[in-house]
Amino acid sequence: MAPKRQIIIGKVDHEQLQSLFFSRYAAALGDTPYLQSLRGVLNIAKVLPPDEIPPDVVTMNSTVRLREFRDKDTETYTLVYPKDANIGPQLCRRKKFLPTSSQ
Repeated sequence: MAPKRQIIIGKVDHEQLQSLFFSRYAAALGDTPYLQSLRGVLNIAKVLPPDEIPPDVVTMNSTVRLREFRDKDTETYTLVYPKDANIGPQLCRRKKFLPTSSQ
């Protein structure tokens, strides 16, 4: 079994994501498995100041390019807070991706 990766998050990102639990966004969603999962991840994450985040860690507002494992299609995503999300039908599909790079 592969060792579990440690979750690393910047202090500002951690605070912003924690504040989601008290927002209108969370109130509208209710106590969903997604919010429960996020709360669990934030509880076990290693919180670091921004200047100590390793360069290979994807943080909020990072842009990443993902490559589909089987057919090699690539897509680019920017990780944003819910208030900044542009959610549309194209984001509702599920695929297994292999990370190839981050910017």
